[in-house]
Amino acid sequence: MAKNRMYFLISVAMTLSLVFACISCATTPTPAPPEEGKKETVTITIGALLDLSGPTATSTLPGVDGLRDVNNYFNKKGGLDWDGGKVIVKIEEFDNRYDPSVSLPAYERMAARGLPVVLTHQSTDNLGLKDRAERDKVVIFTLSPTSGALVPPGWVFANYLSYADSFTGFLKWVKDTWDWEGKGTPQVASLTWDTAYGKAHLCAEPYAEELGIEYVGTEYSAILPTDVTPQVERLKELGADYVVTQAVTPIAIYMKDMHRLGFEGHLVIGLNTGLIEWIPAAGADAAVGTISLKGLIDMGSITADHPYMKKCKEIQDYLGIDRDISTFYPNGTSGMVIIQDAIVRALNKVGDPDKVTGQAIYDALIETKNLDTWGATTPISYSATQRRGSVSLRMTEAKPGGSIGLVHDWMEVPDALELYPTCAE
Repeated sequence: MAKNRMYFLISVAMTLSLVFACISCATTPTPAPPEEGKKETVTITIGALLDLSGPTATSTLPGVDGLRDVNNYFNKKGGLDWDGGKVIVKIEEFDNRYDPSVSLPAYERMAARGLPVVLTHQSTDNLGLKDRAERDKVVIFTLSPTSGALVPPGWVFANYLSYADSFTGFLKWVKDTWDWEGKGTPQVASLTWDTAYGKAHLCAEPYAEELGIEYVGTEYSAILPTDVTPQVERLKELGADYVVTQAVTPIAIYMKDMHRLGFEGHLVIGLNTGLIEWIPAAGADAAVGTISLKGLIDMGSITADHPYMKKCKEIQDYLGIDRDISTFYPNGTSGMVIIQDAIVRALNKVGDPDKVTGQAIYDALIETKNLDTWGATTPISYSATQRRGSVSLRMTEAKPGGSIGLVHDWMEVPDALELYPTCAE
């Protein structure tokens, strides 16, 4: 009897064990294996330090529109394609109001959160953040190619040539096209801002002497002047044939006062602004003869059939917007194309959005070769020693009646940052 009872208890225990095992199976099912090749949509957030309401906002906002439009276009279409599915790029904007003292703490907050890229549009930000970005391994992608931020090569990248490069390119054009026999030695001067941005081309001034061109002087104006009569009168006394400026907001005043005072030379507008905005602001008569140096396509000098204009129309039609043509718009669109391309390639390489760090973006940018920006720039390439995506210059000129003509199509320029190391100081 005792033996039978023991067998009975063992039998009950085994039965209960099976029952509990089955209950466990029913309440905690084993997860199904992931579907082979299943795609997902991930989000990568980047930062942006922009002047959205400060003294340069009216000029730079079209560039911001270009950034936003390209990004919104792809996001609304479901995101960019990567090997694992789609990626949405979120831009977290901060309005620095052209004040570097508020840019630094904003950048530090972005870096502390692990944002891999911070977009900038100010020379002072580029210079102030260069060393910090390298320390923090955060890519600074700038729409304002400041020489000192790009050399020595670090973590600041630009979509096109530096201000100093545009000046060496312009001086070479003067040498190649000037009527030396009939007009003698060409005289070049500057009228600009007394700021890092305004003076960014002047480090390449010695190149004029190397080419036999005489650089006769530099005049400065306020950020928002109402009159530059004294400066123009001095430039007339100096006999300047060309007056180069890196200023932005005063250009209409420069044009009007030069026209009113009978200045017979050419005003030459440096990078980051152009003729589209300033011909209407100054008036067609005052603008005639003004030359624009561009590392970007000048939308006012091309037709609707140009590949860049076609792509802009496609984007804007899809978004239901209608932007006016602008000097800065191609700056923003090309910059966003470059960043999106780097994000996709970095994501494909690391395979996990949490691993898309500044280092991953940096590595992807370094490997960029001949990237098409729809014709906004020449094809973009970087390397271990090159932080300017394009080193080509395009020149246009204001014609009678307010039209814009082509002076010289894309030309590769002498490398000012290699020729003059002081440009990096």
